[in-house]
Amino acid sequence: MENGIKVLVVDDVASTREDIRRLLYFEEDIKIIGEAEDGNEAVSMAEELRPDVILMDINLPEVDGITATEVLMDKVPESAVIIISIQGEQDYIRKAMSAGASDYLVKPFTSSELAETIRRTNDKHKKRQHLLGMQIKNRNRRQGKIITIFGTKGGIGKTMVACNLAAALSQEGKKVALIDLSVLGGDIPLMLNIKPKRNITDLAEEGIDDTTILDHFLMSHPSGVKTLCSPTLPEEAELLTPEIMDDIGRLFAERFKYTVIDTPGYHCPVTKHALRIADEIILLLTPDLISIKHARDDLDYLMEEGHADKVSLVLNRVGIENAIKTAELERALNSKFMALIPNDDKTAITSINKGVPFVLTHNNSRLTEAIKSIAKHFLEPRKATAVNNSKHSLLSRLFTF
Repeated sequence: MENGIKVLVVDDVASTREDIRRLLYFEEDIKIIGEAEDGNEAVSMAEELRPDVILMDINLPEVDGITATEVLMDKVPESAVIIISIQGEQDYIRKAMSAGASDYLVKPFTSSELAETIRRTNDKHKKRQHLLGMQIKNRNRRQGKIITIFGTKGGIGKTMVACNLAAALSQEGKKVALIDLSVLGGDIPLMLNIKPKRNITDLAEEGIDDTTILDHFLMSHPSGVKTLCSPTLPEEAELLTPEIMDDIGRLFAERFKYTVIDTPGYHCPVTKHALRIADEIILLLTPDLISIKHARDDLDYLMEEGHADKVSLVLNRVGIENAIKTAELERALNSKFMALIPNDDKTAITSINKGVPFVLTHNNSRLTEAIKSIAKHFLEPRKATAVNNSKHSLLSRLFTF
């Protein structure tokens, strides 16, 4: 049937694939167009056949179903994945949803259960793809800009920069939101002296329909910044699927002129989604060897993910004792820094302990001047990126790990 739902079946057991064919034999609107035995073959066939729905067994040789689903979300986003498994525990379901699966079906299932799940998933995914297509088409015309603060070394000051940048943009009379995605215990509530009542996972569970729902989940700060707080438990982050993050990005871009996102200090699905929905990425680092090693890896990762044109490098704690010189770092990273933030422990620690961004209380400090220069960068039209797309051979020569 020409207009039927095209399905790719992925299972390493031939008899299971045959059982699925029999269950769907009488469904005139569903057509199996291919079969794969492992995750690698599934990705290859999906790229060639472009199915509407992929039935993916969770336990596969070489590349398992969860890993294959993550790859498919990047390579064949128009295909919806339904994970099929004998395991129905919540942990498996959460991992599948976090990887980007649209649904989860526990074996054994009837022909009607399978067919209805395929139809429902296909319909939902097609509608979402249409909305995402419209979102991408209108991205350059939308009101809001999403700025993600990134860096995989701890202690580089991501949260401090995020809070103060949001406050500085708000001081310019802009509508600003701040999202805390540090899922292992976000510190934004402490830095802003606010007590969160609801958080981002509450928003995800409620369902994200339009901008009017956001008011119930955002915390107000005297600076004018509206804050969406982080999950209280690490496992709750698994609710932040690619679909939920796309909805969050869309709604915040409609509602706010600027949205600043503070990310975890490590690679995880939440970090990946936050980088994907960003219009601008600040890669933050400090002038020490460990931070620079992380920065090299982070830059390579950002380039591999296709984000190089969004990245601006910012160096924090400039002037700290025994720091590597800025010019040497720029040569090593083969890139220029968009901004340099001076080391000022006294101002920073006072700000943190009082729970008030220093841009609001230390107007004449060098820290405030640096943050305002970053804000100015985003207030002006986008300039060419300072990040060089070539590999960082100079850094490889400078450091041996």
